[in-house]
Amino acid sequence: MVVIGWPITVVIGFFYKCFTLISGRL
Repeated sequence: MVVIGWPITVVIGFFYKCFTLISGRL
């Protein structure tokens, strides 16, 4: 669970960061 949950959290954080940058440019 921990090993599988770690990458998911990183992916969600990565997409959230990109989404914030894209929204900021718009």
